[in-house]
Amino acid sequence: MFQTGILKHNFNFRSVYHQLYNGTPNDYVSTHQDEWILVDYVFYSDEIEKTSNSTEMQLLGYLSLPTASECESINLRIPNVANGSDHLSLLAQFKLCFDRSNQPSSLRQNPQSHSNKL
Repeated sequence: MFQTGILKHNFNFRSVYHQLYNGTPNDYVSTHQDEWILVDYVFYSDEIEKTSNSTEMQLLGYLSLPTASECESINLRIPNVANGSDHLSLLAQFKLCFDRSNQPSSLRQNPQSHSNKL
């Protein structure tokens, strides 16, 4: 179980930096440890409360990572002056949507009210 390199769980997580894109393998990398490899992840689930359809999380975009061959072609070494870490930065943007029709009426905002008070 430990030190196998395999992560198992019962959650329905997806990686922002998935290894397949339209059926084509990606070779994104995030660090160099004897070779360029991907060891950093942003996991998310788009099935939040899917049974009630009250919440949905959408991946809007992410910062592209280079491939191993791209890093090798420019002789990239990290850390460096531009990147102080030995890992490349990950960034993802999500949209969290709530179905307000499932909220109790006491929590619904009056559509005629334009108050921005919290």
